[in-house]
Amino acid sequence: MHEFSTANQIVRSVLETAKKNKAQKVLSFELEIGAFTFLGKEQLSFWIGELLKNTIAAGVKLKIQTIKPAVECTDCGYKGDIKLDYDPVYHFTLPSLKCPQCDSINIKLKKGRECLLRNIQISK
Repeated sequence: MHEFSTANQIVRSVLETAKKNKAQKVLSFELEIGAFTFLGKEQLSFWIGELLKNTIAAGVKLKIQTIKPAVECTDCGYKGDIKLDYDPVYHFTLPSLKCPQCDSINIKLKKGRECLLRNIQISK
């Protein structure tokens, strides 16, 4: 159910930004969600829509883009993508990651945990 709490924070940010900019209506905004957040796009979109009902952002156009994970291996120096097979258990515990080149577990996640709000379009 972390989609609801994430959606709630996103909605707060959108409405605060709209208020600061004296918006009459929020038309659209974009989200970039890292694959390692394990947020369900459909659930997140649903909760954002529900939380924005009866606000100046009701009916907003929402675009969600997934950021693919990238790692760096401290043993062999590999930098790049890592394969991630989705498993619902990842909502409760993170997967153990191994370097795709040398199988080392000494890797750093460089991309994939982001949740970024971008390009809020408003009308005044």
